[in-house]
Amino acid sequence: EYSLAPGLPPIQIDASRLRQVMMNLLANAAEAIGRQKGRIEIRAHALTADRGVLDGTFSRPDLPSGDYVQVQVSDTGSGMSLETQTKIFDPFFTTKKSGTGLGLAVVHGIVRGGGGAIQVQSAAGQGTTFQILLPAAGNTSGEKVQHLKAVAS
Repeated sequence: EYSLAPGLPPIQIDASRLRQVMMNLLANAAEAIGRQKGRIEIRAHALTADRGVLDGTFSRPDLPSGDYVQVQVSDTGSGMSLETQTKIFDPFFTTKKSGTGLGLAVVHGIVRGGGGAIQVQSAAGQGTTFQILLPAAGNTSGEKVQHLKAVAS
């Protein structure tokens, strides 16, 4: 299921990197659900984030308050313990039998490198929600904003 708020501003991220973030999050959500019936939800809306919002995320400490687009990926899968959550962005950490442990490390790197933030909410047996904050493109160079507007359309 998905719900994208109308009038979302263009975001400050390369389209191929955004696809990679979404691919990794969706693959993990599908694997967490496994063969059982489940649901994956994708939601996006504009958000003005202040320090209170940003301090509760995995982000650079100097991330400025301002306008962001929040992309949320939620699943009804197996969820994660608190212990697992503390390691999920570590390179090569995996709970999968055939996983490389690079998917969420890549997601984290792309989001942080793009001036964004990520937050995780999960509990064992209750599913997982990843919330990604990506900066709105309003404060970038005109050339890049135009490109991103074309990609977002």
